[in-house]
Amino acid sequence: MFFFGNHLGDILNVCDNFMTRATQDIIPLSCPIWAIDRHKLLDSLFERQFELLITCASIKKLGDDVELAKSFVGAKLTPEFKKNTLQPREDEVDMGGELGEFHTMVLSVPELYNGYRIEYEGQSAVEGEYVYMAFDSVRLVRDD
Repeated sequence: MFFFGNHLGDILNVCDNFMTRATQDIIPLSCPIWAIDRHKLLDSLFERQFELLITCASIKKLGDDVELAKSFVGAKLTPEFKKNTLQPREDEVDMGGELGEFHTMVLSVPELYNGYRIEYEGQSAVEGEYVYMAFDSVRLVRDD
């Protein structure tokens, strides 16, 4: 999920309409990508050169496959990752991770970040049913 002003980046209305209830009587909520086709959404992000890092994966929601969850975390969500990892599992895994299978972090968007990107150092770690990115450092840097 991402949230810009009153625009929500969730693709599904999750958690029993939580965001609508949370913003009720405060601001009107715009949900421009709810129910959008995942292929169309991911292709649009790739075309706009979004750099996406997978930061967390649910072992349970990835079929109790620890190695699969480990292969997600630290990987970039790229056209190749979509084709080789997500599409073969499309019947079990939401390609946007909307059912809690995985979460992403935006590292760079050329048209939005005005010459900045996020750099990081870290490694994956396992805790309970999750594999997650244990960051040692995260910093905002300007492209040269």
